[in-house]
Amino acid sequence: HACLPAARLVPTVAQFLRVEPQKVESVLRQMCEDGDAVLFGEEEAAAVYLPEYYDAERCVALALRETMRIPQHGGKSAAAAIRRLEAVNGIRYAPLQKQAIEKALGENALVLTGGPGTGKTTAVNGMLAAFEENGDRVALAAPTGRAAKRLSELTGRKAKTIHRLLEFKPDQGYQRNEDNPLEGDVLIVDESSMIDILLMYSLMKALPVHMRLILVGDIDQLPSVG
Repeated sequence: HACLPAARLVPTVAQFLRVEPQKVESVLRQMCEDGDAVLFGEEEAAAVYLPEYYDAERCVALALRETMRIPQHGGKSAAAAIRRLEAVNGIRYAPLQKQAIEKALGENALVLTGGPGTGKTTAVNGMLAAFEENGDRVALAAPTGRAAKRLSELTGRKAKTIHRLLEFKPDQGYQRNEDNPLEGDVLIVDESSMIDILLMYSLMKALPVHMRLILVGDIDQLPSVG
C-alpha cells in the first residue's frame, strides 16, 4: 500500500482530471526527473512511489535482510526448553506453537501470524519464558496504546507503544535511531498489521543488528492509518 501501479494510476488520474492519459504520463515523467516521484520496475509492471515512501520501503527491506543474516544459537536447546516450559506450566504446546518457539530461539527475525483464538498469545508467552530463562532482555511494543495495554495484560509484562519505545518528542522526532539504538536482546511487536511503512522505517533504524525482531499479527486485523 506504499505505491500504485502506473498502469492503474495513469488512467485513473486521466479520468478524474478529464485529460488525456498522454498528458498524465508526460507530467509523471517530469515529476520523476524532478525527484517528486519514483518509478520503480519495468514498463507495465512499474509502480509509482512518493520519494519518502520508496526510501522507507527500500530501507526496511534492506534492514530486515541484514537482521535475518545474524545467526542465533538458541534453537539448539529449544526442544529441552519447551519440555521444561510444558512441565512448569502444566500444558502441552501444539506443533505450530512449538515450531514458533523454536524459530524464535533460533532465528534473528520471525513473523507469527494467525487469527483470534489460534494460540498466538500462548506461543508468545512461551517465547518470553524461554528468552528470560536464557537471560535475554526482552522489550514489548505495539502500535497503539490500547494494543500495548492488552499486550501487557496478556503477558504480565510491561509493554509500550512504538512511539514511546522510540522516545518520540513532537518537536524533535524519535530520540531512538541509528545513533542511539534500542537496548536489549529481543523486541516483540504485537498487532504488527497496524504499523505503517514510515513508522516501521523509524523502528528498523533504531533496531541494533544483534537484536531479534518478532512481529506478531493477524492478517485480518485493521490496516495501518498511514
